[in-house]
Amino acid sequence: MGIYEQIIEVCKSRDKEILSAFEIKSLVEKRYGSNVSSVIPSDYCYNRINVGIDFKRHIFIYMGGGNFKYVGEKFQYSGKIFFRPKGGDERAVGEWDNGKYYLWEKFPKVSIEHFKPEMNPFGKLDEITIGGLPFEQEGLVGEIPTQEEIIRICRVVAPKDQEIRGELLKRSIEKYFDINGRDLQSGWWEITKKNMMEWSKKR
Repeated sequence: MGIYEQIIEVCKSRDKEILSAFEIKSLVEKRYGSNVSSVIPSDYCYNRINVGIDFKRHIFIYMGGGNFKYVGEKFQYSGKIFFRPKGGDERAVGEWDNGKYYLWEKFPKVSIEHFKPEMNPFGKLDEITIGGLPFEQEGLVGEIPTQEEIIRICRVVAPKDQEIRGELLKRSIEKYFDINGRDLQSGWWEITKKNMMEWSKKR
């Protein structure tokens, strides 16, 4: 029995429960004696992708702060797919719609049939292959707002495209994440300001 099947076996009785990465690793180690370094829950998420996987096996929804909700296989998931390169910022790279997904960035081990660059909601991208950088998810605490989330928040706070002062935007983002039960990374505001500067250059 492989690691993936072991994870399913220890988690299937915990359907829809939120489990920490540590808890999942401990359950597998206790029952099967497997090396915990081989148990990587983020490899099996609907809403996270890694350059080193073919993105064919999905049983978790990443909830932030190193926590995962077990929903099992063939879940009719809808929502964005996120990627975080080593030393880089998290970004949306694709989306699920009722159990089917597409990516607007190309990943080397994912079938080309899922590559749909025209579906990118942030504007046209050159054809991209993400290469060689490991995905750092374990130990990550909190998130960084995506460009789409910033745009959505701005439309709510200033629906007529009025200028939004930095402190108001910062408080609005904090409130948005708090309402949705999500954690912001330490230093998220400085990172977000840099991201917004980069996004504005690409308009």
